Amino acid sequence: MQLAERRFRPEFAAAFDAWFAADPANDPAAPSDPTSMDQYRQPAKERSAALASEAEARFRDGVETGDTADQYVRITVLLASVLFILGISSQFRLRSARVGLISVGVVILLYAVVLLASAPKPPF
Repeated sequence: MQLAERRFRPEFAAAFDAWFAADPANDPAAPSDPTSMDQYRQPAKERSAALASEAEARFRDGVETGDTADQYVRITVLLASVLFILGISSQFRLRSARVGLISVGVVILLYAVVLLASAPKPPF
């Protein structure tokens, strides 16, 4: 037992001494182990809680930033689709096919502009 006691961390040694003084072998009301004692402090536990809180906040920021990036990629794909549709419309000989493709391109363009106007603005 003394070998183990020499290896105790200082914050645990104080709690162990108080626990042992409570005579847990003979007193059923004594705490079941030293970590249940008020003297037992874990300084790294408070730091751990603070770091976990900071990590949670950064994770939420990362998720929000990722969602914003996804919105901008979606808008970029829509605008590229407009360019593609307008580009292939000139290859059709039928006027109605060209007008139809241009109309679809304009609708997609208007939708992309609305999405772009409502997207979060990048920080400066």
